Amino acid sequence: MTTPNEIIIQENIPLSDAEIAKLKASVPSTKVILLVCGGCSLFTMLLICWFMGNSFFDLKFYEYLLLLMGWLLLFGFAYACFVLVSKYDEHNLKKDIAAGKYRMTSILLSKDKTEYGYYFSFALPLQNKKKEIRLGVEEAVYRSYNKNSILTVEYLLFSKKVLLVK
Repeated sequence: MTTPNEIIIQENIPLSDAEIAKLKASVPSTKVILLVCGGCSLFTMLLICWFMGNSFFDLKFYEYLLLLMGWLLLFGFAYACFVLVSKYDEHNLKKDIAAGKYRMTSILLSKDKTEYGYYFSFALPLQNKKKEIRLGVEEAVYRSYNKNSILTVEYLLFSKKVLLVK
């Protein structure tokens, strides 16, 4: 059985062109997010107008402008949140491409299933400050391995994504 002293980590393994292309393709499209943000904020404003009932038609011109400004503010907030998250992901992607992938042979300490995805926690060597690393995996990989298994994993350090499990 592998002990914490026998955990092997190989760092800065260059990514292949196919892996880089696959990573860049996983970035969400801005056009889709614009439509989603616009549609959701418009639906929210239409819902507010529907709850107003007949009093909606009795509004003054400047009150309609206030409703329009409210919609724009709601849309702007949702879009700004998306931009912040996507820029963070793009920054991590650039760092991952520059740093390359990591290959580690370690013990699978735990498996976590959350509403956001599936995760494996692996033991790190003793000289590392953190005792474990938590990496996101696909559902098929999650179901394939049991706790306390010794696995070889290729992963991206900054995005915390598993590329390959052996």
